[in-house]
Amino acid sequence: MEKPEKPSDQNSVVAAKSVNALSLLRIIVGSSPAVQEFAAIRKFQEGVDKESGVHITFVSNSFRKHYGTKIENIPVGRSLYGYKMLKEKNIEDVIDAFGGFQKAEANLHDIWKKLESQPDGQAGDLLTDGRINTFFVNDIFGVLYPIRLRYLNGWHIFMSPDEKKRVCEEMSQVFSHQLIM
Repeated sequence: MEKPEKPSDQNSVVAAKSVNALSLLRIIVGSSPAVQEFAAIRKFQEGVDKESGVHITFVSNSFRKHYGTKIENIPVGRSLYGYKMLKEKNIEDVIDAFGGFQKAEANLHDIWKKLESQPDGQAGDLLTDGRINTFFVNDIFGVLYPIRLRYLNGWHIFMSPDEKKRVCEEMSQVFSHQLIM
């Protein structure tokens, strides 16, 4: 069995192979640093965050309703993996490829750390050319939804209860703590 590559400090390493039947290209994107608590309401606001410089131009009302009051306790040292979609796939098929809802889950802190590393659309692990980056995160009610980030002269953060019916577009990215071999 092939040994997975170790994540590097914010430097993506692209695995040069297709991963499973979903036609995903694995990208190793680093690990979450230790943090005790993360409150979404303090970070996911339209405007420029004073501490990090993250420029958010749109936050959907559904995101505010489902995640605005969420406070997360963050496990230490989990690796986050990004996968480029080589073919368009149904969201539920992508979640199944990760091994189900629990294994597909990322968290709001993961999203924020990625945004901090590309606060105004700089090059990095997130796509900044208008294509979508998807993270699967449990909301305040414990329901897993896809949260989508898109850079269009600032970060757009959106989710909808109908998102599960949609697809992950070809050449978009999905992120999870689950390593798919």
